[in-house]
Amino acid sequence: MVQCMESWFFADVSALETFFGTGFRRASLGRRDDIEDIPKRDVFNQLNSASSNSRKDAYDKSLHSFDILGQIDPAQVTQRSPFARQLIDTLKAHLIPT
Repeated sequence: MVQCMESWFFADVSALETFFGTGFRRASLGRRDDIEDIPKRDVFNQLNSASSNSRKDAYDKSLHSFDILGQIDPAQVTQRSPFARQLIDTLKAHLIPT
């Protein structure tokens, strides 16, 4: 299971770059394929490091999380996160009438 919602951000780094703008350091983010297994501490440390010199300043969950979540590409997230794929499939099965 994903350690924290912010792990999904690592599936669409281009959206993070767009969101944070000038000063965002993509290289500060890890390059793990298994985004669901990144420890929570590492997720937040890497997000803070990558964004600390950006025009929006360092990542802040209360200020940034839902805006970023709304901008990341769901297809990229579900491709890299089996649990996100399961969540979407379950929601579709229960919420969309057939």
